[in-house]
Amino acid sequence: SLPLYVMAIISLHSGMRYGETAALKHGDIDFENRTILIRNSKKTLIRTCYMTSQMIEALNLMETGSRNDLIFPARHGGVKTEVSNVFARTVEKLGFNQDIKDRRQKVCFHTLRHTFASWHAMNGTDLFMVKELLGHKDIAMTQRYSHLAPSSFKKAAADFENIIKGQAQTKRQPEKGR
Repeated sequence: SLPLYVMAIISLHSGMRYGETAALKHGDIDFENRTILIRNSKKTLIRTCYMTSQMIEALNLMETGSRNDLIFPARHGGVKTEVSNVFARTVEKLGFNQDIKDRRQKVCFHTLRHTFASWHAMNGTDLFMVKELLGHKDIAMTQRYSHLAPSSFKKAAADFENIIKGQAQTKRQPEKGR
């Protein structure tokens, strides 16, 4: 279904939870500034998400409405409370959960949020920034992605070494005029 596709794109490109995407209203979208206002998210009252081009393209596929209208209303109105079965059927058809017994390892809608965070960690995004992007209350939840960023630790060590070398060279240079 189109709404589910758009919700999946939003989650994958922003890290938004299902409930956050389901509660989006047209007035929360600011195409000019490429932002989405996330209200009443799980841990904070309001946070901002920044849209990628793919999110904008996907959102443009949806019907427009007034500022207070839900973008993805439930069949009989109100906020959707459950992910459509179409998602699970698609995951099954693609074989993503084939032979996986541990439900914690299975692909579900929330996997899109984890993928967003993992991609950021693997790309070297600072974990504090990942925390803010996900809307985590504290860094402890975000630290689960730290093992995906070993290159960030190596880069931090190399940067620190360059700082120390730079300070040592500055101290060795004679002052001008003496």
